[in-house]
Amino acid sequence: MVPMYLQVVESIKVGVEDGQINNGDVMPSLHDMCYALDLSKNTIEKAYNQLKKVGLLESVPGKGYFISNIPPVKKKKILLLFNKLSSHKKIIYDAFMNAISNYATVDLCVYNNSISELSALVSEKAGNYNSFIVIPPFIHNDLPICDIIKKIAPEKLFILDRTLKYKELYRGAVYQDFERDIYGALESMRQRLKKYNSLKIVFPENTHHAKEILNGFKLFCKKNEFDFGVITKVEEEKIEKGTVYISLMEDDLVILIEKILYSGMVTGQDIGIISYNETPLKKMLLNGLTTISTDFKLMGERMAELILQDSNQHIAVPFHTICRNSV
Repeated sequence: MVPMYLQVVESIKVGVEDGQINNGDVMPSLHDMCYALDLSKNTIEKAYNQLKKVGLLESVPGKGYFISNIPPVKKKKILLLFNKLSSHKKIIYDAFMNAISNYATVDLCVYNNSISELSALVSEKAGNYNSFIVIPPFIHNDLPICDIIKKIAPEKLFILDRTLKYKELYRGAVYQDFERDIYGALESMRQRLKKYNSLKIVFPENTHHAKEILNGFKLFCKKNEFDFGVITKVEEEKIEKGTVYISLMEDDLVILIEKILYSGMVTGQDIGIISYNETPLKKMLLNGLTTISTDFKLMGERMAELILQDSNQHIAVPFHTICRNSV
């Protein structure tokens, strides 16, 4: 059995480690501690002497006992591996840093959707950080990515923005559920969409967006008996009356808006348009663009929570629909 005075010592050490006891805090006198814990003066004196021996306690004649020499908390080292830079990745990054910067040092590397560059970064840095956060690229086959991240210990690895097939390779994740998200967003607008003849989504062949978006789009259209189409080259698309266009990327959105303005059709009446990812400007365009978007700020905050709590949760971030005059 552990001696009682060592149990007192351990309890005080735990308080120090948890941040409940800090440098300069005044400890109870021997008499007060004896009374509080219902222990003998000899037991408390031995505990205090042990704490003085290890340097956690100092005594000043006439003033009492003080906590001292608590070593500074060693910050975690975290590596962020982003697949690309964008305004929405910046929102994730800023929210993550605001939540975690007091507790960790964070490095950011961008591998520009290059599998070879991701592999090189992981090989170079795998042993240098306490935690790794990876935004995987959107490719058809996850196996090359999984082969790369195997170089990182699973308990150190967190996945952001989407999930990977082999969940045993990483500890936790904060992600978008792409198929469910777009299906739910379109379902919430189903009554508005009924006045149109068809839905079309702009999805270039070499896009870095998740293929699950297409799955959810097609599922909604089939279940609700909408005619639908997939546009791979928006530059070649002829704007058709009675169609709702869904744009994932800002560059494609600009082209769509130009074509709509040139056609003379009225959005919300002749045709509809839905844009991915809310921005302040979109409420001004075409008298208000309808948007569907994940909460990128929350995504960054939730990832910080997982790291700080060393949690193995897999958290889907909510998806929001903002209906405006364009549908």
